[in-house]
Amino acid sequence: MVGTYVEEDVVDEDVRVEEGVVTGLDAVSPITDLENRGEDNEKELKDMRLRIEELENELAKEKGASTSLLTLLAELVDLELRSKLTRKDNKLGKARADLAQSENLATTNSRVKKVEARERSRNKKGDAGISIVKGDVANLLARIEELEADVAQIQAHVQKGNERLRVSQNKLDVALGR
Repeated sequence: MVGTYVEEDVVDEDVRVEEGVVTGLDAVSPITDLENRGEDNEKELKDMRLRIEELENELAKEKGASTSLLTLLAELVDLELRSKLTRKDNKLGKARADLAQSENLATTNSRVKKVEARERSRNKKGDAGISIVKGDVANLLARIEELEADVAQIQAHVQKGNERLRVSQNKLDVALGR
């Protein structure tokens, strides 16, 4: 093996390899090749800028649409809360009117029964008249207790309604950002 040698491939330094393509061999000067690549890069850059502008315009439109939708949603929530509040106000007004009417009826009924009891006691003398009056008084007292229970129940409903009204008002204030 003495005197044997291996030949190495000779690489021509004038020939360049870029991205798997041998350049400098196609009779196009390296300067022209670079200029052509620069023009392609400028065109790609211009296309990218146009696409970015389009995307920015679309984003602006979507932001505007989102803002409009959020505004409409807030208005809808506001209207719903106001509607609920109005219904609650109407119910409370009716409950108050019913309560006032019941109280007036109870007061009137009590007065009438007392007057009737007095008249009976004056007109009737003796034990029989007294027992009837006592029975009427007992009946009247029972009726008064029933009416007072009704009044208490109506007052409880009014209190519940007032509490619900306060809660609804607080929710409305929060929704309206007050």
